[in-house]
Amino acid sequence: MLRVILPMLGEHRRRDTVEALVARYVQAWLAPMRTEETEVLPLAESVLGAADWAAIDAAFQTHRDPLTGFEADAVCPAPYRKIPQALPPSSGIGG
Repeated sequence: MLRVILPMLGEHRRRDTVEALVARYVQAWLAPMRTEETEVLPLAESVLGAADWAAIDAAFQTHRDPLTGFEADAVCPAPYRKIPQALPPSSGIGG
């Protein structure tokens, strides 16, 4: 995170400026997760069936979360295609 923020500051590394940039960065970083939790996951619960969830569960058993620094070697594409297709066009994702 600091690699992104510090170049933006240049020589003006005042505490209030750093705090404001960190807060902005964190909000931008959390926004997609908030959308996932409030829109995508509730929709997924209504769109995906038991077989889809079983495939997702199996993928999570063998692949680590990319947020921890480990990339998954394979994806579970079929269920993940269903979710964006079910989103309304106004979401900017599906439709």
